[in-house]
Amino acid sequence: MIKKYTDMTIDLETLGLKSDANIVQIGACIFNLKDPTVEPILFLRNTICHASHYSVDQSTADWWNAQGEEAQKALQSPTPIKMRQAIIDLNRFFMDAKLIQRKIRVWAQGLDFDIPKIKHAYEIETQGKLTPPWVFWNQHDSRTLMSMFPNVKRVQSKIKHRADHDALAQSQTMMKIHEHIQRSQ
Repeated sequence: MIKKYTDMTIDLETLGLKSDANIVQIGACIFNLKDPTVEPILFLRNTICHASHYSVDQSTADWWNAQGEEAQKALQSPTPIKMRQAIIDLNRFFMDAKLIQRKIRVWAQGLDFDIPKIKHAYEIETQGKLTPPWVFWNQHDSRTLMSMFPNVKRVQSKIKHRADHDALAQSQTMMKIHEHIQRSQ
């Protein structure tokens, strides 16, 4: 039986808040929102961005320097690769999971943070030849969903500020919310 994935969370770790912020890590988790027995699949790439196309906010860089040792180590392993290769790998991850571009729901913590930054990277790195492997109308804000159900306890990341762990925790929290909604009906 083929496992059917319906959703993907994307999480970025960056050196700024602007849409052109330097991305240091891309994490994603594909999962089935309605069926928690389908094992989620994780994606993680540490990235190197070409400085002239990405901005760095000093206060964010200082914030990263103040984070714990686990978060610092997470940015070095696996070995960072060029952003262009990372987004090619993200598209391959999407295709290898046999996700359907027009049907997959993509979730991020706020639609004005992760999504614009990854779109900027696609545009800069491929000159528009490659686009994110999802459609704009299926982008969703997991933070809004979570705020609507404050009584559902959030799953915590195993390693905070490690993008794949954050994406998995967001996915697991949304599955708990879906289960809560189903029980309430």
